[in-house]
Amino acid sequence: MKFNRKKVNSDKGVEPKAKLAANDSESAGTTVFRPGWNRRSAPAKKVEDEPEKVVKVTSSQNKDDLDRGENIFKSKKKLFIIAGTAAVLVAGIVVAFFMLNGNKEEKLSNSLIKMGRDWYENFYYDGFEESKRADILSRFKDIGIKVDLDNLSRYNTEVNAEIIKEFNPDQEGGCSSTETKIVIKPKDPYGKTDYDIEAILSCKK
Repeated sequence: MKFNRKKVNSDKGVEPKAKLAANDSESAGTTVFRPGWNRRSAPAKKVEDEPEKVVKVTSSQNKDDLDRGENIFKSKKKLFIIAGTAAVLVAGIVVAFFMLNGNKEEKLSNSLIKMGRDWYENFYYDGFEESKRADILSRFKDIGIKVDLDNLSRYNTEVNAEIIKEFNPDQEGGCSSTETKIVIKPKDPYGKTDYDIEAILSCKK
């Protein structure tokens, strides 16, 4: 059995390779990029040396640090001023206390000596006969003649009453009427003014 072979016109069927080549020539002006074809590697970027990292402090940070430091300095300065002021006040109080006490003690001592001189020269000294006076007074040249505030208050009361008030005898903050005294030590030639006198205060502070 014979098969009839039909001749296929090449013009209508598969285009011959020559025509394909012509088509390729028509599209020659157009560049077609296909994956992997004529691929150029990208130029390597030049790695520049990285500059040294410098830690920059912002102005706000600087201001905060300065403010903090300034606050600490001011706090310390205030503490020093307060401590210095307190020390000056304490020293002033202590000095004033001693000055007042010293002035008070000095005043009381002078008042006591004043009463003691009056008592010795105008009362005690005249109580002895002139011929025996020197002999009697010489016995007290070392031990002294002691007269307390209580006995002085009984002598020349019109004058001494006001002076005695300064001592506030036997009162709160006052002086003891028996322990506060004068000591008179007569000395040769045992005249009316030949003596040493000392005031002894016993007062509560």
